[in-house]
Amino acid sequence: MKKLILVFSIVFIFISLKASCQDNATIKLPEYKGDLITVRVFEQAGTFFSSKLFISDGINSEFKIELENLKPKNAAENITIITKVLSLLKKQGYKIITSSSAGGGSGAIIIITNYILQKE
Repeated sequence: MKKLILVFSIVFIFISLKASCQDNATIKLPEYKGDLITVRVFEQAGTFFSSKLFISDGINSEFKIELENLKPKNAAENITIITKVLSLLKKQGYKIITSSSAGGGSGAIIIITNYILQKE
């Protein structure tokens, strides 16, 4: 199971980076001022909760973007949104210093991915 999660994480990051040349015009982020930013992505299927992406620098209030629930037909849209957010943060001078992903569930599936970015 851990190997499957690791493989999924690597594929997810690769696809996210591959889609980074998409247009960023539809997502507007606040200007962040903190040295570190946390981007946390909750992708869920089979639950009453919706998938979301949260951003915080510990100074500005938390920023939230709704994502599509985890289904094969929604994967490309979610990856595009996540990549756009990371690209916009890069334009603000942040660089990913670490990422982690975990998932599981019994009937319901939840995948949580964290990106920690640092001001360059």
